[in-house]
Amino acid sequence: MKHPALWLIGYYEISVPVESSARVVELSAALGIDYSDGGVTADGAYRLFLVSARKIPRFLRVCAREGIAAAILSRRGAPILFLRLLMRPGIALGVLVFATLAVLSQRVIWKIEVVGNDTLAYAEVCELVGKEGLFVGAVKASLEVDKIANRVLISTDKISWMSINVSGTVAVIEVREALAPPAPDPPVCSNVVATENGIIVGFDNVRGNLAVGLGDAVAKGDLLVGGVYGAEGEATRFVRATGGVFARVNRELELDIPLLYSKKIYTGRQKTQKSLIFFEKEVKFFGNSGNSYATCDTIDKVEYFNFFGLGNLPIGIRTVTYAEYEYTECILGEDEARAEAKRALWERFEKLSAEGAELVRSEMDIAIDQEKKICRIRARIESIENIAREIAVEVEINITG
Repeated sequence: MKHPALWLIGYYEISVPVESSARVVELSAALGIDYSDGGVTADGAYRLFLVSARKIPRFLRVCAREGIAAAILSRRGAPILFLRLLMRPGIALGVLVFATLAVLSQRVIWKIEVVGNDTLAYAEVCELVGKEGLFVGAVKASLEVDKIANRVLISTDKISWMSINVSGTVAVIEVREALAPPAPDPPVCSNVVATENGIIVGFDNVRGNLAVGLGDAVAKGDLLVGGVYGAEGEATRFVRATGGVFARVNRELELDIPLLYSKKIYTGRQKTQKSLIFFEKEVKFFGNSGNSYATCDTIDKVEYFNFFGLGNLPIGIRTVTYAEYEYTECILGEDEARAEAKRALWERFEKLSAEGAELVRSEMDIAIDQEKKICRIRARIESIENIAREIAVEVEINITG
């Protein structure tokens, strides 16, 4: 964030070629020329320096002496704004209204604090109370905090208790989050079945009637561990079958990567709008009007004033920048296409790895079809995976006597 004092005294926005920016930084430090970093332009060719009106003549002389092409893009800050206000009485009247509101600001909520939230986000709690009339800028005299708390409790099942206390211009919200519902009871009886075709290579903490052995070939859906015991003429016993069953699994994957793609390129043209944020009100006071670009990225940034490190005030400057871009059609080179095909394949396998799969062996063939403009990859992957999945078995017991 720019220091508020820089805006108050006025400053110049200067562009310097990126390759010369390091030299400008060295010279400024050596000569005691203060500046603020304004970032890099959308095309990455220029770095922006924000220099106060008092230091700008010396800054430009240094750049000229070193042969650095420094260009003044704009002059900003309170002095410029003040001149515009003098030429536009309507804005001056708005500033007067703003000053009046600032004097009366002790009558409204400046800050909201939330206490007791562990899983609920601060923004989510603020959104809930905001719908009921409690927000930054709300008039304190109009708040019925008990009714607001009751309406919030009715509107959500995530909070079991809420208390709202207003101290000065701060609203403190205490919440007690609702307990998560208990986990469902495990099934009385279940079987473990295979999720993939494979060759059994190991077991882990198996409980139940084991239906397969090491080296057995199984198909998807086959029974691995049964939850029902008992032979003919014997009493039947039901258990919950659990555990891991590991198998060697073979997969064949085929992916097509298009060679043609669209690339976003910034034109370097951009428009900026600035607004004054006062609590939850917004007043536009200068900048380009509207956005006439057919395609652009919108960069929305709000910088709140923070005097003496006491915390953000609900007053700030909102800057909306529209950076124009165009799409151009590009084609992948052969090496790029192969690298992209391999990346897409490994992304597919990473999903299996996240579930505990271990890669054993892989083979792949990559071919480029210039006629269809695609890069086709065919892969054979061998891995060791836990193919066990528990399925509940409904047990019906008839008692006769």
